[in-house]
Amino acid sequence: MKIKNNIQKIEVFYDGNCGLCGQFKKWLEKAIKPDIELYCVPYASEQAREVFPKIDNYQPSENLVLRADEQDVYCGEQAWVICLYCTRHYRWLARIMRQPRCLLKARKVALCVAKNRYRISKLLLQERATVVDDYLETEQEEVNCQDKQCKF
Repeated sequence: MKIKNNIQKIEVFYDGNCGLCGQFKKWLEKAIKPDIELYCVPYASEQAREVFPKIDNYQPSENLVLRADEQDVYCGEQAWVICLYCTRHYRWLARIMRQPRCLLKARKVALCVAKNRYRISKLLLQERATVVDDYLETEQEEVNCQDKQCKF
């Protein structure tokens, strides 16, 4: 896989209904190199159709789709590699992952994550909130405040 050295803008088309995808978007916004413009657009939105009318040709419901500099389109594992390449701290990893052997493994991981993104989201993101809620409901001890001193 070839990666252009002078990428100036990337558009990442992600699943706006997926918690994991939303967290990835937040991470990428923080990690992106300052000299690269980043636009993250939910693939099912009207905005996606306006900026990239042919998006459906790339099966965005099946994998991550990325467009670099409004012309080069990358899907799945290649899109992930470009995302890493455009970050401040993970360009080195993208250079490794673009090699044929690593790219094949990245493809398997990307497909697995894409197919199971809702389950992964539930486990990693919603589960955390449920565990905290359960703890707060069951493990709270009664607070006893007398003489302006509170004891737990």
